Amino acid sequence: DLQSATTNFNQAKTLQREGRFKEALEVWERFLERDRNIVGDRGGTYFLQASVSLARIYYDRGKKEFDQGNPIGAALFWKMGKKVNPKDKDLRRGFGQLDEVARMIYREGYSLQEINIEEAIDKWNEVMMILLPDHPYYKKAKQRIDRYAERP
Repeated sequence: DLQSATTNFNQAKTLQREGRFKEALEVWERFLERDRNIVGDRGGTYFLQASVSLARIYYDRGKKEFDQGNPIGAALFWKMGKKVNPKDKDLRRGFGQLDEVARMIYREGYSLQEINIEEAIDKWNEVMMILLPDHPYYKKAKQRIDRYAERP
């Protein structure tokens, strides 16, 4: 109902302000679910603000993963952020960084294909975990994996 959605919204803002991001994330998600149940997919009055806040948390968590050398973890958080706020500039910049990393990993796999095909396939699978399915390097990695899967 409207009252519980409003309560969730205020609680999430407070938790985020206090730096309690894991808890804030859960409450933002509950708010968005309640908001959708009340007003449908178009979102209510606070939907945009909640989406921006939730995307910010996802971006920050992904950035932390990326900075720690975990592009797959970063991709996971940034993909979730993109779902709630596809126009977020920081997320777009993050995906640009992932693009560079994925290209490098793809090339590593390409270099390994004649030496160690299992390791090459692992690299290409990593590319597919980092990028979105419509990305050209995702498609190239999938084609490479499929090509070697067909060999006896």
